[in-house]
Amino acid sequence: MKIAVVGWGYVGASTGLGFKDHHEIIAYDPYKLTALYSINVLRELPAMSELVKIQQVYDVADLREAEIIFVCLPTPTTENGVDVSYIDKLLDDLNKSLDKGVVIIRSTTPPGTVKKYQEKYPKFQFLHNPEFLRERTPVSDFLNPDRIIIGGAHEDAIKKAMDVYKTFDCPKIVTDSTTSEMIKYASNIFLANKISYFNEMHKIAQIVGADSKKMSEAVALDRRIGHYGVYGSRPYGGSCLPKDTDGFIYFVENNLKHTPHLLKAVKHINDIFKQEAEEEKKK
Repeated sequence: MKIAVVGWGYVGASTGLGFKDHHEIIAYDPYKLTALYSINVLRELPAMSELVKIQQVYDVADLREAEIIFVCLPTPTTENGVDVSYIDKLLDDLNKSLDKGVVIIRSTTPPGTVKKYQEKYPKFQFLHNPEFLRERTPVSDFLNPDRIIIGGAHEDAIKKAMDVYKTFDCPKIVTDSTTSEMIKYASNIFLANKISYFNEMHKIAQIVGADSKKMSEAVALDRRIGHYGVYGSRPYGGSCLPKDTDGFIYFVENNLKHTPHLLKAVKHINDIFKQEAEEEKKK
């Protein structure tokens, strides 16, 4: 199958390179927002010769040949919430240049966004397919997923997406696009929640004179909890957890008029640890 991947940061690059052995890949990075191949993706490649399997194009009209277009553009969080303007611009360009197509949003978007795109651009079939990649190991994470989520309403588009992922041996969950968007946020913010929780436990352990590391090692042995994020003392960081937590809090408060008390506490604890970490660096 001929697949276009728009946006070539670590999400887009790992998506394209992960599919390259079974599909023909077209790379398109329209607004030069990301390096064509991020350094972490390059580290994971067995050989630089793998890059020649990717066809790079420079015009949105060149995406006309693709059966599926994966959108992997940035959605940064600003003071006004989640910024989806890069996707908006791409879809306007696609609408002018293409008559139809299956468009799969990999980017993290607020719940309801893909549904709105479907209503605005009815000639396209939209799906949401969230990524769950670590920045340091995106290719191996892409090739060995815990689950694949496909959200949308068009059965033929869903079938195409399932065909693309047919070689992946993991649970595949089909749902609507809004639920798919919620799955992405719920997953990422749970990790932020877990880190802030164990940072709080770390602080209390220090106060009472307990061994925080030993506490974490023992707690992590519980299969219901696991090792990720249990070793307190550092705030959560990276490009996803802070962005997604802050963006989702904004979305819930401003769009849904609901106060997410727990999520705000998660952010508050993280802000405290970030400030302490910065003060420690100054010493």
